[in-house]
Amino acid sequence: MSPDDLKTILERLKKPLRYASRDDFAHLKSLTELEPFILGQIRELRRLSADTRGASVIEDLFRGFDGLTPELKRSHIQQAIAAIDAFGLETAMQRDKAPDKVPRPPTRRPSCASTRRSSSAGASVPSGRSS
Repeated sequence: MSPDDLKTILERLKKPLRYASRDDFAHLKSLTELEPFILGQIRELRRLSADTRGASVIEDLFRGFDGLTPELKRSHIQQAIAAIDAFGLETAMQRDKAPDKVPRPPTRRPSCASTRRSSSAGASVPSGRSS
């Protein structure tokens, strides 16, 4: 799974939901056939991610969505935006914990005092001169 592919799907899911919720849901009526669009994106999400639980939560919010009352649509959209955000966060955390990511020890810069000590201790006298 490419993180960019997953991010693209999540953005596709959120874009119409953000539009619908803008201006206190003033654009809710202008979105038609939202249910098939969202369910199609969920199929893509399932193909890209092993998190079937997160995908199911979002999917359940949109089964029968187009037939809901405006009040229920508002509620489902708000819940869906939160679920999509949580899905993206959870997926990112799982990806960061993946075994193929080997943690690297932090790199430390030597302090000024240790740099001076090491440079003077390891200084060599140019050839041909005596000290």
